[in-house]
Amino acid sequence: MFSVRFTIILCLFLFVPFYLRYRYPALEAYPAVLMPVGAFTVRQDSNQIAIKYRSLYGLDQNSNWQRVDPQLFMKPIPVQYLYDVSTSIFNLNTPYSPPFKKKNGIASRFLNTLHLLDSSNKSEQDKAELKVWVQNKLREQGLTGTALKEVTSVEMISSETEKIVAKKDINEKVIQLNQ
Repeated sequence: MFSVRFTIILCLFLFVPFYLRYRYPALEAYPAVLMPVGAFTVRQDSNQIAIKYRSLYGLDQNSNWQRVDPQLFMKPIPVQYLYDVSTSIFNLNTPYSPPFKKKNGIASRFLNTLHLLDSSNKSEQDKAELKVWVQNKLREQGLTGTALKEVTSVEMISSETEKIVAKKDINEKVIQLNQ
């Protein structure tokens, strides 16, 4: 069994990421320790299950929307990060704002030095690099790379027959990549 000394050392070790997360909500030093992910809940209405997902579409040579293969688009990034990457892509049009005012203190200065507190704030250069990356990924699939469309859909599946009962697009965003 573990000793009391080991338990105290473990608590002190885990207190550091907890303190950083508590003091700076935008920062999560050790996500696996503080907030394990992987499981999600599915909404069920009577005998139907609602599944929500995102799809990406690009323009082909004839200006028709073609579905983007998520495996090829995300390569070498694992496809399960598509949601996070697409969120980053579709927030390209938000204006750049300087990083928020940091609190004074040793921890703040240290995290400022590592640029961990302003990681979600993108400069114009970051946005331009992301647009070029997206355009290249679309061109690899034979698309023009001029526009990208994200469609959020909900499918209602019968829990009795296990067949799709209804499908509805609930959100659609288009970003022009050549601007």
